[in-house]
Amino acid sequence: MSSRSRIHMPLLVIGVVLLLFGVYIMMLSVLPPPSDISAKQTTSQSEYIFEKFHEKTSMMNLKSKDLDKNIKELISIEKSVLAELRILEERFHYTKGQVDDMSAELHKLHVEKQNIHQSLALAEKQLLQTHNEQLIRKRENEIVIQRPIFIASELTTGTGRTLPDVSPSADSKHCTFEVCFDYSRCPITGGMKTYVYPRPEVMSERGTIIYDAIYRSTLRFSCFTPDPTLACIFIAVVDVVSSNATADYVRSLSHWRGSGSNHLLFYVDSFSGGNTNYTNPVGNNIRASTYSLRGIFRRNFDIIFPMSLELLHENSKYSSDRPDPNESEDVKSLQPRVASLTSIPSQEGLVKGRRALGLDLVQEQLGEWNAKHTDSSNLGKDTTDSVHELESPGPLSEPVDSVHELRGSVLAQEPGDSVHEQGDPISVHEPVDSVLAYEPADSSPAPGVPVYGPDDSLPYLLPVRRELLLSFLGYPGFRLTSVGKRVAAELNHISNNNSNILIDTTCNSTFSTGVDWDLCYNSSVRLVTGSRSTYTLLLAGSPDVLWSPTLSVRLIESMRVGSVPVLLGDSLHLPLSDFISWERCSIKLALHRVTELHMVINSLSDADVFSFRSSCRRLYRLYFSSVDATVDSVLSELRTRLSIPAPAAEPFRAELHFSADRPPPLFESTYVDDSLDLAGGAKEPAVESPVRTPVYAPARNSRWLWNRSPVPFRSFPSSPWDPVVPLDFLPQPPVGYRPINEGRGGDGRHFGQSLGGSRPREQFTVVILSYQRELVLRSTIERLNNLPFLHSVLVVWNSPIAPSANPPWPRIHVPVNLARMPRNSLNNRFLPFQDIQTDAVLSLDDDSSLRHDEIILAFRVWRENPSQIVGFPGRFHSWDPVAQSWFYNSNKSCELSMVLTGAAFYHRYYNYLYSQWMEASIRTRVDAIMNCEDLAMNFLVSHVSRLPPIKVTSRWTFVCPTCNDALSTDESHYTERNKCINDFARIYGYMPLMNTQFRADSILYKTKVSNSQIKCFKNV
Repeated sequence: MSSRSRIHMPLLVIGVVLLLFGVYIMMLSVLPPPSDISAKQTTSQSEYIFEKFHEKTSMMNLKSKDLDKNIKELISIEKSVLAELRILEERFHYTKGQVDDMSAELHKLHVEKQNIHQSLALAEKQLLQTHNEQLIRKRENEIVIQRPIFIASELTTGTGRTLPDVSPSADSKHCTFEVCFDYSRCPITGGMKTYVYPRPEVMSERGTIIYDAIYRSTLRFSCFTPDPTLACIFIAVVDVVSSNATADYVRSLSHWRGSGSNHLLFYVDSFSGGNTNYTNPVGNNIRASTYSLRGIFRRNFDIIFPMSLELLHENSKYSSDRPDPNESEDVKSLQPRVASLTSIPSQEGLVKGRRALGLDLVQEQLGEWNAKHTDSSNLGKDTTDSVHELESPGPLSEPVDSVHELRGSVLAQEPGDSVHEQGDPISVHEPVDSVLAYEPADSSPAPGVPVYGPDDSLPYLLPVRRELLLSFLGYPGFRLTSVGKRVAAELNHISNNNSNILIDTTCNSTFSTGVDWDLCYNSSVRLVTGSRSTYTLLLAGSPDVLWSPTLSVRLIESMRVGSVPVLLGDSLHLPLSDFISWERCSIKLALHRVTELHMVINSLSDADVFSFRSSCRRLYRLYFSSVDATVDSVLSELRTRLSIPAPAAEPFRAELHFSADRPPPLFESTYVDDSLDLAGGAKEPAVESPVRTPVYAPARNSRWLWNRSPVPFRSFPSSPWDPVVPLDFLPQPPVGYRPINEGRGGDGRHFGQSLGGSRPREQFTVVILSYQRELVLRSTIERLNNLPFLHSVLVVWNSPIAPSANPPWPRIHVPVNLARMPRNSLNNRFLPFQDIQTDAVLSLDDDSSLRHDEIILAFRVWRENPSQIVGFPGRFHSWDPVAQSWFYNSNKSCELSMVLTGAAFYHRYYNYLYSQWMEASIRTRVDAIMNCEDLAMNFLVSHVSRLPPIKVTSRWTFVCPTCNDALSTDESHYTERNKCINDFARIYGYMPLMNTQFRADSILYKTKVSNSQIKCFKNV
């Protein structure tokens, strides 16, 4: 109804009411009064009424003209009233419009005011956070030594002056670092600069091997210095075998300075217990020796140098691997039970069938073992797995005049040449001045980086229970005490009464020190016996021996084959025991508890045994697998004692084809993703993850580092296990934290404004692997436009053909860098790029299509679980009992064990592990088949964290209709992945993948909320 009709309607109603009122008045005038009716009773009432009506009608006819006139007047009034009302209505609408406009403007100003207040508050918080972060970094980076560091003479005499020559401590047998060490030469930030004395003119082959390993270790750790005035540590090799271990020789060292402070002497022992004069202290020097004798070894000062198997198997009269014409007789002299044992653990890790182990089979096993380790085709490969005779020392074993000449010979190597052909799987690709410098995506380890990771030649760690419960092969090469005789008798009694225990104390000695239990049989026999034993016994020898070469051999051999060491003798002092928690790897009992030995080892559960075995395997790979590993361990032990942090791991510096400084032609992206609504996240400036400055770094020098870290000899920018400050709000939240609604919590409105959680604010870097698919790649980059919390994008370009500049690339709100790789390798995806400046890495295939809400949810979940892979495409491994092997499975299942890295978050720490620590044979296989790099990363993360991945949302796979050249479309894709899973499990020694039965969605997903509330995310 129009406004005009609304005005006419009341007037018409008034007119009708007036008309009815006139008729009513007329009827009242027609009706006679009561007195008239009574006066005219003879006239009928009807006639009377008719007459009266006729009279009134006549009168009305006379007044009709007046009525018409009145109606016309009323109509005229109506028109004037309507005109007035129309004018008033127009004025009303005009005024109302002005009021609405003013109200809208007022509301707009109010909103702008709120936004300004919020922006100011956010800017103040960010300014405060940035200021506090700068103060923290300034405090970490500004190391100002206000006063000189004390030296030992000043602490003891109070003279306060530095003497050119310092006399030995009055009681050098009880040296400590505070008394006998000059800290003034070793500032915490100095990196433990090390000077290595020139090689002596006469040195045994064993001494040469150790000398070369020391030199390589100082290069790896970037601590070598040719200038002795800058040195913190002076290293010399004292070769007892070549008879240069006299006190006069030691005192003649050019920088001995009277006392030998800050000198680390590596003693190359003859392994004979008859000559112990060299063990007497010469001065304040630190001794690293394979022997540890009571009364001479200075705890927390001297160092036990572990007896590497490579040092043992040299042709010498003490070598247990020397050619022995009676070797067959040694094998025959094994107890009869050995010949009846079955099922040798295969190198493939899985026992298939059972067969009798007679003498012929033992000889066959020994022949295969020796053939493998003396085959020239295996030289320069992963030879740390073997025990072989060093008949042809590598180039570093050739005598040179000095360590400086030796260093020149290393730097003169061509790329790809072997630094040394036996015992150390290191190849040079670039000058070793740069520690950890390496060819990108090369499957071989970095130059100067020993293979500390998984070794594909080691026996499988399962099954937990082996055929032998306990084994010991040894002959008493010393005079047994009364307790020792009783212990030996009890051990023989246990062996005779238990068919699964093999203890032989009457065997022929093949390696003797004269102060300990001698080794028996060839090393191959001992290794085969240990690989079939759940436990291996290490028995204490002479009461004065805390550690010896034979104990080192028994320990390292048992760790190598996965047999849990059982130490009988509470006086034993194990290598690196100041930092290694040996209780996680071995069982230690007093000699007097020999009668309880059988009960103790039988009481342990399968989980306990596997925990011991896996811990031993880790310690073996890191610290005892080669001479280089043992030397690294000794230098790292000394560095840790001095509170000097480990050298920083080197990132990979890529050649950037496109970058923020050199962008390609760009066009403004118009892509809009509305999946986030209000819960997406406020835009904020770029925030780099904090980098731990290796100054003191207590977490880096703790027992956790030695016992749990995969790479204890390096410091990293950060790790998934870095501690965080508790989230308390008084008087204000900790630096960097962004609690939701300032700690009050809230729904999606407040949720989208900050990350919240219990960790500081952070952002993530997207890493996209691509190969000649520019259109698909550009589309993927464009979909990242305006993605909250995104720091930058790094494209790993694997194609040898440079990407084209036309058509233009999309411009998004963050920098996009494109790194050209020199060779096509899927391993390039996980290089530790220097351009990744955040802990969180979102790995994407170039055809991945994810909504913003999915990405942000996954990022929030990863922040709470930084040690795990968090992503979308879930897969699992399944066991085929018929084929007795693992299978890769992509079917939808209620369990999963892998999240593919084509769309997943992980911590950048794992890039270092993948490229610099993980077994090189895994990367080699990835390169060979152009597949399985995502499986390799899942194996690595699960092995290190012992946690399964986390799947988010219901997204299971991605569909790219225009991607016809995807690797996953190849027919051999699944066959290759099946083989990868089995190969990786064999290399790790067990199946590290762990199953999970849940996925992560946002808290309010599928939860009913009121109309006034907003969910965290609309769709996930």
